[in-house]
Amino acid sequence: MVEGALNIVYTNVYALLRNNEHHSLEQLNHAIKDKLHDLNHKPYRKTTYSRRHLFEQHELHLLKVLPSEPFTAKKMDMATVQRNYHIQLNEDKLYYSVPYIYAGKKVKVLYDDRTVEVYCDHTRIKIRRFCASAL
Repeated sequence: MVEGALNIVYTNVYALLRNNEHHSLEQLNHAIKDKLHDLNHKPYRKTTYSRRHLFEQHELHLLKVLPSEPFTAKKMDMATVQRNYHIQLNEDKLYYSVPYIYAGKKVKVLYDDRTVEVYCDHTRIKIRRFCASAL
């Protein structure tokens, strides 16, 4: 399906622009945008609806706002909550406190350079965020 979609775009965008001269990237991008607009609004064969129509009817309402922060891969570690209600992260050898009721329990720790999250039985029990200036 992907190769078919690429062939459609190639035929309806690139092939139509290949003999045109564009003197700047902005001009080329504008020409590509125009051809994509035409392709997305062109009705399918033997129908009255277009790609744009299908997108608006079936997919647009499913879109969500992108996260404000970029994705970062997290590392995972297991720890046991000590009697002093702290866990020690193996990588940085620092201690992080958790609620006292979890003393003695095994917890999962997800962390990156900005956050440390502690989970017990798939429930987050603690999150520690670090400000950018502290890094």
